[in-house]
Amino acid sequence: MSGFLDRRTGNGRRSEIDDRSLTWVLAFLAARRRATITAAWRELQPIAVARGWRYPTYGQLNRAISNLPADARELMVHGSRHLFESWGLVQRKETNAPNEMWQIDATQLGVWVLDMDSGELIQPWAIGIIDTHSRVIMGFHLTRTAPTSAEVLLAVRTAILPKHEAARPFYGIPKKIQSDNGAIFRSGDFLDALMRLEIGLVEIPKDCPSANGKIERVFRTVGDQFLRSLEGYAHQHRGLASASRHAVPWPLLPKLAAKFVDAYHLRVHRSLDKTPWEAWHDALIDAPGLNFTVPEIVEACKMRVERVVYRDGIEIAPGSHLSAPELAGLVGQRVTVRLLPEGGDTSAECFYRGDYLARLSLVEGNGELAEAIKAARLDRARELARLRKQLLKAADRMLEDRSTGKPKRKGTKAENAGKGSGDEDDQGFEIPDFKRDEDEE
Repeated sequence: MSGFLDRRTGNGRRSEIDDRSLTWVLAFLAARRRATITAAWRELQPIAVARGWRYPTYGQLNRAISNLPADARELMVHGSRHLFESWGLVQRKETNAPNEMWQIDATQLGVWVLDMDSGELIQPWAIGIIDTHSRVIMGFHLTRTAPTSAEVLLAVRTAILPKHEAARPFYGIPKKIQSDNGAIFRSGDFLDALMRLEIGLVEIPKDCPSANGKIERVFRTVGDQFLRSLEGYAHQHRGLASASRHAVPWPLLPKLAAKFVDAYHLRVHRSLDKTPWEAWHDALIDAPGLNFTVPEIVEACKMRVERVVYRDGIEIAPGSHLSAPELAGLVGQRVTVRLLPEGGDTSAECFYRGDYLARLSLVEGNGELAEAIKAARLDRARELARLRKQLLKAADRMLEDRSTGKPKRKGTKAENAGKGSGDEDDQGFEIPDFKRDEDEE
């Protein structure tokens, strides 16, 4: 600060501005983000008069502030996030083959579409996944509302699996995947899927979307070249009014988006000097993650949910239950089940208190499972019956030892004051009658 105050003029003469006034203006600009010099100058005048400072004219103040370093001036006016995006160094990550690294992000699309279920106009969201080497859009998953962890898992699974379409022969498990710090990309389900598939997660600085620049550039291309051509484009004059008359139906939007993505893959990319299609196939022989099985991917991209064990199993949907013989003794307990994000499970892994318990199967229509569960419950009942008999025998031995033991010492009146009548032990606790009919059960 002192160095700036001493060199705030460029001609070697010391400025006539009071150092205290200039210091106050700098503090004002630093405390109030995006405040203008005009606002600072107006706020300074009454304070300077009240404190007896010599305040500058607007021209003097503007020239003094202009002598600040450019990054310091931008920090005070626009804030730290804007400064980092403008001045911060972001390492450009280059890859040599497809599937070495993907980028994933979610954004709200700038278009109004008609939701056929509710009859309302909505702005859908998109989850985009791009291969950083070839610029191929591996996935473009659309959702009506803000995406959840389940939607992210569906998008990742769709991007990895083969599409079985001639226009999109792109698939594979990436070595790394890069995302921002959004909650859906830091959820336990997403991180669990990456761990199971041995995919590394690349973190970027907080509040720095430019570090995830390739997928951000795809979103901008989608907005400029695809959404702008649709009725109901939000970033135009009276876009909502236009959509109310000629809105694109929601079921049609994914098909139009798929058509645009196919055309995008066949256009020459400026930074590649070739199309994404050519860039993918030219280095495909060096691409990792092309050998896997579909059940492996489906099993890895599941969600963890807590469920209560009932007598008829674990309900995952109305009229749909999963169960296994290992659940025989856990009725009423809470367990963790890994389910498909879209539902419709016929089997699932089950965990109890953090430990793997069993693989559950669909109960409805499964006679073999019903017999196995019935046998497991009978074994559990026999085990509990044997335990009860052992407890009864132990209680009988305790009573026999008491009847043949030494007589207990007579206590004083104070010691016997709180004792009630009946069969009691030396500590004053009543011994229950364990003798029951063994055929009671």
